[in-house]
Amino acid sequence: MKKNKKGFTLIELLVVMSVIAILAATVMVNMQGAGDRARDTRAISAMGQLRTIAQIVYAQHGSFGTNLCASNSTFGAADDLQTLQAEIDANNGTGVIECIATNNTYCISTGLNEGSWCIDSTGVSKSGVVCGTVACN
Repeated sequence: MKKNKKGFTLIELLVVMSVIAILAATVMVNMQGAGDRARDTRAISAMGQLRTIAQIVYAQHGSFGTNLCASNSTFGAADDLQTLQAEIDANNGTGVIECIATNNTYCISTGLNEGSWCIDSTGVSKSGVVCGTVACN
């Protein structure tokens, strides 16, 4: 008499579950920093937009000064500046923005979840530096 064997054995099921568990663990490890990297990218994007708005501020007022940086840690009163400051604040890791501006130059830096980002009036836009006097260094 022939037995009809249907289904899987316990060993086969355990092997499949083990493989799935290993794959899931690998994916979870790789995804841990994805949220921080995404927030850093949004903050860097806002810093890039800030450069454009800084040029608009200069064109409208003839200087950067307090029109761009109300203090060392806040932007001027323009709505666009306030929107970008909120975007950077929401996405940077440290919550610290450094904003230095004179009549003809500016430097703005922020901490990120992974490092820092700095832009200045000379066109510099780079990672790992902060504002010096009025330039990224």
